[in-house]
Amino acid sequence: MPCPLDNPMLHALEQAVPLEEPEQAFTVYEDIRQKLIAQGMPAEQIAFIHETNTEVRKKELFAKVRTGQVRVLLGSTAKMGAGTVEVPSNPDSFDGERN
Repeated sequence: MPCPLDNPMLHALEQAVPLEEPEQAFTVYEDIRQKLIAQGMPAEQIAFIHETNTEVRKKELFAKVRTGQVRVLLGSTAKMGAGTVEVPSNPDSFDGERN
């Protein structure tokens, strides 16, 4: 006996009725990216360190930062490594110096 749910009419209705896309989870990184883009910064000039999955790609990304191709690089201290600017959680203690 055929399954009652295996019906061409039901399949056509499934295709015709758009399903809502699940809402993306909030991330600080994406929020900052969207705010920078809204202020006019080109998306290709914003990068996340966690998008690099090899040391070679990480070095390529840092080269783009040094040449100005990437103007904003976001990531954790653990992933970005020493020599990058770390913004403290308390803005009063920020002196602008590198770690």
